[in-house]
Amino acid sequence: MGYKIGSFNVKNLSKNNGTNLDIIAQIIAGERFDIVALQEVLDSGKILDGGMGRRVRGEAAAYEDYLLRRLPGYQMRWGASNVKKVASAENGDKRGEGYAFLWNTRRVELAKHVTPSGEQVFNPRIWGQYSLKRADGVQRLVRDPFFGRFKIKGMKQEIRLITTHIYFGSNSAVDLDLRRRELNILAGAIYPRLHDKTYGVNTPAITVLLGDYNLNLRDSLVGSSYMNAVIIVDDNGMVHSAADIPTDKNIRTFTTRQSQLSTLSSTGAEEKYSNNYDHITVETSIGGDHRAHDGDAVVNPHAIRVCDLPVDIDFETYRSKVSDHLPISVELSFRD
Repeated sequence: MGYKIGSFNVKNLSKNNGTNLDIIAQIIAGERFDIVALQEVLDSGKILDGGMGRRVRGEAAAYEDYLLRRLPGYQMRWGASNVKKVASAENGDKRGEGYAFLWNTRRVELAKHVTPSGEQVFNPRIWGQYSLKRADGVQRLVRDPFFGRFKIKGMKQEIRLITTHIYFGSNSAVDLDLRRRELNILAGAIYPRLHDKTYGVNTPAITVLLGDYNLNLRDSLVGSSYMNAVIIVDDNGMVHSAADIPTDKNIRTFTTRQSQLSTLSSTGAEEKYSNNYDHITVETSIGGDHRAHDGDAVVNPHAIRVCDLPVDIDFETYRSKVSDHLPISVELSFRD
């Protein structure tokens, strides 16, 4: 049984910026995403913060109502990550980050766990609970990620999603190094903790890191701003190169996939793409041809080109009314 997961940098989810919310809703419905993670959920550069939980507050409530009336059967949660000061960043982005999850309630639901006060729904939340070794030159993320747990209806399995928008800054070597460090933090310090955490029951889970990394895989042939496709982490959370794998520690390997171009060229009417910034990362034991958790698998991550979207739209209109990024899609396959 397959479950379709999407990731979409919507470049300001705001009608004030000329964004066409109807087209975004049509894309989500037409692609039949079971869960979709949104990044850059902003209004004129300000975070659209709906608060944590079912009661949506502020301006976000109007946006949620507008989208959900066009997406029957879906629910939505919001996340707001304020920007952290980073000494090594050359060109600070002061906007912070707005996130959101939308999911098809016919197929999945928010996970629940038992507490001393009874059963509680686990609402998606910004995740900033990680510790780093500052002596190794590693700093906190500029914008913390948004974490959600989703239970597959009628099955035991849980889908855990960590969505991120890695800091860009500038094209300088300093900021490029910071982007790579941020990915190492996400894979080395955050992913293992969230994947391994139990919530009162031993529920099998697939965990996926996904979003806008502002980094390219070498397979994309872009020619710059490369990252390592494979991140090797020891049981102390330290990242190692393939040539320096310790033999006295347990090792976990995380693989980043989706090598198709996913950002739009900034000029011209012709359908052209420039960078391979949008990705998914999974632990190797559940990616590629590897299988675990009784047959679970992560398959076919890809960018959905404008000409292949389930809406009638030309390239220029998409770029001006929707986003400068393509949505990406991946299927999680579970054995019945």
